[in-house]
Amino acid sequence: MKKATNPLALDLRAGGFEVFPIAKLFDLPSNVWYPSILIRENLLAEPLAAWAANVFYTLGAVQVLQWSNAALFYAPTGNWLRPHHFAQRLTPTKVQAIISRVIRNAESVNADPSRDFIIESLGIFGSALTAGATSPGDVDIVFTARWRSNNRPLPEASYNPFCVGEPTNRVSSALSRGSRRMDLSSHYLPEVERLGAPYRIIWTREEGCVDRPMITPKKRRSKKYLSADELPDADAFTDSFRARCASLPPLLPPQAPFLPRSTRQMSHSEWLAVLDDKHPVVDLAHCLCLPSGELKEKLSSMMAERFQMHSGLKAQAQKMLNSYLAASALYGEWRWEPAIGLRRTKRRAATPLK
Repeated sequence: MKKATNPLALDLRAGGFEVFPIAKLFDLPSNVWYPSILIRENLLAEPLAAWAANVFYTLGAVQVLQWSNAALFYAPTGNWLRPHHFAQRLTPTKVQAIISRVIRNAESVNADPSRDFIIESLGIFGSALTAGATSPGDVDIVFTARWRSNNRPLPEASYNPFCVGEPTNRVSSALSRGSRRMDLSSHYLPEVERLGAPYRIIWTREEGCVDRPMITPKKRRSKKYLSADELPDADAFTDSFRARCASLPPLLPPQAPFLPRSTRQMSHSEWLAVLDDKHPVVDLAHCLCLPSGELKEKLSSMMAERFQMHSGLKAQAQKMLNSYLAASALYGEWRWEPAIGLRRTKRRAATPLK
């Protein structure tokens, strides 16, 4: 999706804390996010998960639902905030630096006999190509490539999200070396032509840098790029979300529940097993750690109804509750910074909240 003309700033705050890390937490492949999935996929401790969910719920980005008497879950709303809404615009100088780096990477690949492919041409499309675009959201590169051994074109990727080692994926990886993922996107020519996106060739293996005219494929059914009349919708969304963030009153930091000294500590594998099993202890802990307000009241009602129908689950969950919370604080990989909010901890467990 094309980014808004005035995207949200990376340091945008709501209630006194940055919103971007929360948008990244909820950038999950499914549209059904059990608290256990939110925690497991991000290795996010309670009460940080409850705090983040409460912020997103208050901003109208997610809703809480329940399948019959099953576990509760979060789902996106029409106001769902995604990380790409925060993407910064690129200056013309930055765009040219990215393109130059991609060309150098292509020349380096072609000079390396250990590579089993050769890059034949490079082009640009998308916002970096649009006439008058002085601040695109990223640089879209189109390429052609062939096998070094038999001179045949590389096969088009299957686009299966789990097939990351396909030939065209490896070409994209080689071209993007040295660039931030959010600044550069590389695509094989057949994909771009099928999307109907206009493009222009800017480099070939035989001639080096060239200035070719724009090519506009006949078939123009792209869903990836917004047309000019759709851009105001993207701008309206970011303007609306910015206003909602500004209207959110100051928030209290996450509050860790008191745990008795005698609490048994779960092992890391036990903690992950509880998350994988979506045991109601996760929902109970999540509900307990939620700040007071509408979301806590709603989840408490859902949990009470669920435990009323399955009384044995309540006893099990309460028995495991303190051990689960202790393990969550120990093994979670996010930390709380008072002046900023949530931050990912690199290569070490987060310090338990005091």
